[in-house]
Amino acid sequence: MRVSRTVLCLTVVLLGSWLTARAAEPSTSAKRAVAMSNAAEALTASLDESQKAQVELPFADEKRTDWHWIPKPRRKGLAIGKMNAEQRERVFELVKAGLSDEGYDKARKVIILEELVGHLEGSQATHNRDPGRYYITIFGKPAPSGEWGWSFEGHHLSLNFTLGGGKVVSATPIFLGANPRLIHEKWSLGPPVGTRGLEKEEGLARDLFKSLSGKQREAAHIAMEPPQELRGGPPAKLYGGEPLGIAGAELSPVQKRYLHALMSTYVKNLEPTIASDLLARIGRDSLDETYFGWWGSDDPDKPHFYRVQGPTFTIEFDNTQEDPTGRSANHIHSVLRSTKVDFGREG
Repeated sequence: MRVSRTVLCLTVVLLGSWLTARAAEPSTSAKRAVAMSNAAEALTASLDESQKAQVELPFADEKRTDWHWIPKPRRKGLAIGKMNAEQRERVFELVKAGLSDEGYDKARKVIILEELVGHLEGSQATHNRDPGRYYITIFGKPAPSGEWGWSFEGHHLSLNFTLGGGKVVSATPIFLGANPRLIHEKWSLGPPVGTRGLEKEEGLARDLFKSLSGKQREAAHIAMEPPQELRGGPPAKLYGGEPLGIAGAELSPVQKRYLHALMSTYVKNLEPTIASDLLARIGRDSLDETYFGWWGSDDPDKPHFYRVQGPTFTIEFDNTQEDPTGRSANHIHSVLRSTKVDFGREG
């Protein structure tokens, strides 16, 4: 059967149009950059001039890499407690653009727990515990293809995103804390009994450590006395140092799956497109060259600390401090950092 020249030409034209449209369709990374810039622009459009002066800073401002999770009396940016309800909602729309549903839930729990800590400490509080003291800052001019960034930070929470070239180029450092780590009692406010702020981060690492044989555990267990704080906190640039613990090359296939699941848990707190890009980057690091180290007890209610360190990233977790009621080892700090592109800086 012959196909008419007209039909054939029309088919070629339609196919060409379809291919052109496909080529012009933005990538998922580009769509994420657009979503973030739209959310940031919606936020700034809702602010008055005095608020904008606090939120908007130049991309090159040194405050962009000045980060911390401690309860500081002053921070860069504008506190959500100084905003109206609509403005706060727009802040959280921007936060949602950077995190997965699970990551967003963890971030909101951090803020809820801050109110609980203030309630439990009462007049004995040494810091101003206030769920309104979480600060948003935008560096540079939000644009789908421009160079800009944003941070959302307060006690036990630090989110830092850098964009450029139409994509998110960095989503680290990312810090999440939990105090109390486990809700043991029913209080008048806060999450219900049994709530764990960072359950997977806590449980998967312990499962891996407990799966180790005697010889493996000897290599992985660094000391009974855990560090009292994260080693991978500020300054801006992380120096990885020599890795400690057991190398992935010494793990069984099942244990490697535990290790990969633990790494993925931290990365998947980020929005899925961002997480996929970061996992692909980390995935280029062989698990054989990734080290797992443990300090302290394997009892969840006793002080402990762990680190996962690959050629281009570091994860750290500590549970060494008391909660507001004095319960030992019920206060978590955790961080994911890139030794290469924290804040978008090539290391």
